[in-house]
Amino acid sequence: LCDAMESAAASTTDPFARMLELSRGFRRWAMEHPQEFELLFASPPTALGQQPTNACQQASDRFGNLFAGAFIAMWDADPFPVPDAGDVSPAMREGLMPYWTWLTANVAPDMPLGAVVRFLEGWVRIFGCVTMDAFGHLSWAMPDGEPMFEQVMRSLADMVGRPDAY
Repeated sequence: LCDAMESAAASTTDPFARMLELSRGFRRWAMEHPQEFELLFASPPTALGQQPTNACQQASDRFGNLFAGAFIAMWDADPFPVPDAGDVSPAMREGLMPYWTWLTANVAPDMPLGAVVRFLEGWVRIFGCVTMDAFGHLSWAMPDGEPMFEQVMRSLADMVGRPDAY
């Protein structure tokens, strides 16, 4: 999966285009490998009564770092409007605090909390759309979920202030 995503994104150095291509590579791989996608994403190992292995954690980190790295590069290249920390709901702020603290201490020291909210919003929308499509939960509305995926990507481009770059 990571190799397919990296290959898809290799065609560009523009941070926004890279995020688009990583996302498209993620969807394409999921559609081409539905059983493997289900194995990877339907249930966390702990839900199956298993503890993650080091190899499992390394693979998970590699996957997560592809999206996080692309998002950080987008932010660094062209920061976009994000909610002020005071405008983030207390529950969201409290829930994200451990991740945000780790992120700013280890990876992106200038990343505002509002940008992390946008990152999570984007990931939930991408993952949700791909998962619904891969598991056949869009077929009642449309035979091919790609147009919906591209609509989600367009709305994310708007969210990060890059509608012209889509």
